[in-house]
Amino acid sequence: MANSEQHSESKRQTRNMFNRIAPSYDRINTILSFGADKRWRKRFVAMAAEQAPSTILDMATGTGEVAVALAHKLPECKITGADLSKQMLAEAALKIEQQGLGDRITLVEADVEQLTWADESFDLTTVAFGVRNFPSQAKALGELYRTLRSGGELLVVEFSEPRNRLFGAIYRLYRRYWMPWLGGLLSGDRNAYTYLPASIAKYCATVDFRAELTKAGFRLHRDTRLTGGIATIYRATKPTKTDN
Repeated sequence: MANSEQHSESKRQTRNMFNRIAPSYDRINTILSFGADKRWRKRFVAMAAEQAPSTILDMATGTGEVAVALAHKLPECKITGADLSKQMLAEAALKIEQQGLGDRITLVEADVEQLTWADESFDLTTVAFGVRNFPSQAKALGELYRTLRSGGELLVVEFSEPRNRLFGAIYRLYRRYWMPWLGGLLSGDRNAYTYLPASIAKYCATVDFRAELTKAGFRLHRDTRLTGGIATIYRATKPTKTDN
């Protein structure tokens, strides 16, 4: 199979998987993380709000958890939630309607590698646990860079590896054996919850996200490790012309 065909097939499989698990996604995330996902999201949203952005792109918005939290935190802000999965967006739409945020949050089905927005459309771009599922980091970050205004921020939270050897070993055992079993049991989709922990392990072993940000043109300001390093928040900016 040619590289372009493999690339398209990877996207299709990822989209189909998230379509299948969308209805139970939030509940299972909370169970598998022992509630840490809520603390991580609270910290992530608090950091996103620090610069008081007026326009936000929440890429890989999924069921809209981050977009909704941002809307509550920043009542004057307009938020666009984008995702490749129709069923994830359907779950997000229900949540947004229930909370009366339809005038604040716009949902769009979008491929991160081919965004349709004009250059410099957003003050802030957020991605929560989505970058490891982007088939091409370079293309995805290139599009996020293009659509972010000069001086704007990119905020990413993604899984990472703990530095403590003992804690890291325990976590990796949990991720390799218990997450697929428990996730499959709760969702009825063992394949999805075999893929998701495996994608974390592969990403952490093969991708230097700090280097990827630099190659895309961003300036990394800091990274913040969460829960012993199970996840990391990366904060970067798109330089202005005077910075270059």
